[in-house]
Amino acid sequence: WKRGPMEFEQEIEHLNAPDGGALIPWILMVIGPGTDVLKGEVPVPWLAAAGLAAFCALYVCTIKAAFSPRRLPTSRLPYVLLGALAALTLSLSIGYGGNFMLLFVLVSLCAGSVSRSRRTLGVMLMPLSAAAGTTSGLHHEGFWSTASLSYGTFLSGLVVSVIITLFHAVDQLKRTRQELARNAVAEERLRFSRDLHDLLGHTLSVVVVKAEAARRLA
Repeated sequence: WKRGPMEFEQEIEHLNAPDGGALIPWILMVIGPGTDVLKGEVPVPWLAAAGLAAFCALYVCTIKAAFSPRRLPTSRLPYVLLGALAALTLSLSIGYGGNFMLLFVLVSLCAGSVSRSRRTLGVMLMPLSAAAGTTSGLHHEGFWSTASLSYGTFLSGLVVSVIITLFHAVDQLKRTRQELARNAVAEERLRFSRDLHDLLGHTLSVVVVKAEAARRLA
């Protein structure tokens, strides 16, 4: 409370809004399916490589759109990109299986970034996790592999959404703290001006009385 409002404003400015930069390195998960493509372990390798390239581009665009400072609450672009990314992931996973199914985790990260409410997040993560589990089952990956993929897909998006929610909560608390500091400074200035006014008024009244007494005596 001893600091002025300007110091709190500077503190708020140092609090950088999330820009999705921490999620971009997760794209390295495409190394798994990329290795399968380079080794020629998938049919039509050039098509798989093109699919991975499109996936990487869509992933980065979805993250950037989700965290764009110009994003409006009614903007549909992040959801459109997410839908395209999910469709591409489903196609690659059904067509190639194996490491390509790890792409569902990246789609889940995007879902957690795009969603702005728990209901929306649940609507996106539940079908996505089910699709991951179903696709894994189609390729006979085994019960534990299927369960792990489905659970990991759901958990990834949930964790990202919780982190973003916590950030906004901290940001709101800091802004509230700033507003309280401003109010405290304003109240202190008002009290000081009021005391100064009372003191000057009393002093001037005494001066007027003494001046009047001096005039009468003179």
